[in-house]
Parts: sequence; C-alpha cells; structure tokens
Amino acid sequence: MLYILVMCIVLVLTACGADTADENTLTIRKDGKVRAHSVTDFPEETYNAVQLENEIEEAIAQYNAQAGEKRVKLLACRAAAGKASCTLQYESVEDYADFNLVTIMIGPLTEMVRRGEIDPSIELLTPDMRFATTPETLLATEENPENLTILVLEEALRVDSYRKPVYMSRNVTQDETGAVRTSPDGSPAYIVYGK
Repeated sequence: MLYILVMCIVLVLTACGADTADENTLTIRKDGKVRAHSVTDFPEETYNAVQLENEIEEAIAQYNAQAGEKRVKLLACRAAAGKASCTLQYESVEDYADFNLVTIMIGPLTEMVRRGEIDPSIELLTPDMRFATTPETLLATEENPENLTILVLEEALRVDSYRKPVYMSRNVTQDETGAVRTSPDGSPAYIVYGK
C-alpha cells in the first residue's frame, strides 16, 4: 500500500519537471538512462521534506528489490516555500514507465511501426509546424529511416534529449530555445528524433 501511495506522489511530482528549477522535465541521455525532475505544490502543514524523501527512498528500494538490481535512484529531493522538487535517475525508459506506472515508449521508428506499436498514419509536423507527414511516408521517403527514433508518451512535461527532434505531433511544441514540451490532450504525444 505504501508503494502505491509513494508512486502516486512521484507521479504527481513527475506529471507536474529535470534540472529546470520550476518545470517537470524528462531528460533522455545517450547511454539510455533517464533523469526525471519533478516539481509540485507541497503542503508543508501536512507533510515534511524528510517524510517525502523517506517514502520515495522506500519505494525505490522496493522497486529495485523486485527488479533484482539497482534500476532507480534518488539524486535530489527538496521542499521549501510550498514547493517540492525531486530528481530521480532511471536505468531506462522502461524503468521510468514501470516505476511511475505511466505509458512511455522509445525506439527505432522502423521497428515500432513494424511491430504495430504506433499508428503509421498519425500526423507528424516539423518543429516549425510548416510541413506535415506520417510515419509511413517518412519510412518510404527518408534516405536513412533507420536513423529515426520515436518517443511516445502521455504526460505533460519538458523533454530534453541528446538528439534533435525532426517531427512531432500537434500536442508537442518547441520554443525558440529548442525546449520541447508535451501537452497530451487525451492522445499520446509523439516526438521523432533524427540521428
């Protein structure tokens, strides 16, 4: 029961941002590890930072014990002025999904279409929103489609990656700094990365 409660707390924290102080952020690293920085309102009159950190550490210990190895670790946890922020590191996107009980997938576009994990006819736009295509068309027209990776998620957050986004669904935006933000509207957010 405690595990479910802590998962709800972490999910609220992750659904609301990575090393950006005031925004939920998911950072996907080249080595496949994922860093999630979460920020949320924190009612200090009913909870304290030590309790929060202890409960998250306990949930991490339970998850790692079930996994049989250390797959998740807490990097930082702070609470002050009515806000809490936590940064966790996951060994993989799958660990992030399993620990937080959320839907998120990443993989080669060619494989995910072939396995039926994504609809080949979804609309994808260039970051400037000027050109639309579909995964099916991309696979047929790209010179090296094996270099395309797709991220699919259902959370509203900032997503940082070592790769450059080349296409995205309508519920994803990229600002002038290059920051990519998802705002799923009941449907998954898709981000296609180039080499």
